[in-house]
Amino acid sequence: MADLDCRIEHLHADRQDFQDRHAATRGWSPFNFELMVRVNRGDAVVGTALGARVVIEPNGQLIRTALSPDERRAWLIEGLGLSEELVMAIPPDIPTPPPPAPR
Repeated sequence: MADLDCRIEHLHADRQDFQDRHAATRGWSPFNFELMVRVNRGDAVVGTALGARVVIEPNGQLIRTALSPDERRAWLIEGLGLSEELVMAIPPDIPTPPPPAPR
């Protein structure tokens, strides 16, 4: 399972800058292919990413557990508190392809 690096690349974006940057990700973004959910619970973080249940313990330990489609639905509803209606509308993950070559 690959890691996903996230970072803030630009502070103080105005509305147009946000819209331009958002539009640039329509063709390819890791968030276009695989579900990622993060919930802070006390000192821990729980969620799902890259086809797995993810828990970051308060001591920093990362626990990843692969999920079948049925397990993912149950985790999203029972573990993360999403509505069944919403969860049933989420499409299956598609493995994220490599980013397109720079132009």
